Amino acid sequence: MKIDVSLLQKAITSLDEVLKLEKNAIICDSTIQRFEYVFEFAIKFIRRYIEQNYSNMSDYDANNFRDVIRTALQLKITEKSFEDWIRYRDARNKTSHGYSEKAAEEVYSIAKEFLPEAKLICKFLEKNIA
Repeated sequence: MKIDVSLLQKAITSLDEVLKLEKNAIICDSTIQRFEYVFEFAIKFIRRYIEQNYSNMSDYDANNFRDVIRTALQLKITEKSFEDWIRYRDARNKTSHGYSEKAAEEVYSIAKEFLPEAKLICKFLEKNIA
C-alpha cells in the first residue's frame, strides 16, 4: 500500500509559511502548534515507511520512539543526530504540558531548526515510497 505523504507536505508548507512571517506572540504560538503536528506527522510517516519496507526487523519496536529514530538514522531517512531528535521530542512535549514565554522562545527556535529536516524526510519518502 502506497504511503500518501500529502498530509506531511501540507503540514510542512504550513510551518514554512508561518516562519516567513514577522515574529510576534501570535506567530510564535502558531509556529509552535504547526511544529507540533509536523513533528508528529514526520514520526508517523517514518514509522509507516519502516513497517512497510522492513517488517522483518526482529528488534524493532514501532511504538518505541528511540527505536524508530535509530532505525531512521540507519536507513538514512533522517540526517540529524539521535540527540537532535531527543531535543525535538522534548520541545514538542514542553509546550503541550505547560506554557511560558521562555519555553515558547525555545520551541520557536527549534521549529526553525526542524523545518529543513522535515523537508528532507518528506523528500526521502516521496522518492522511496512504493
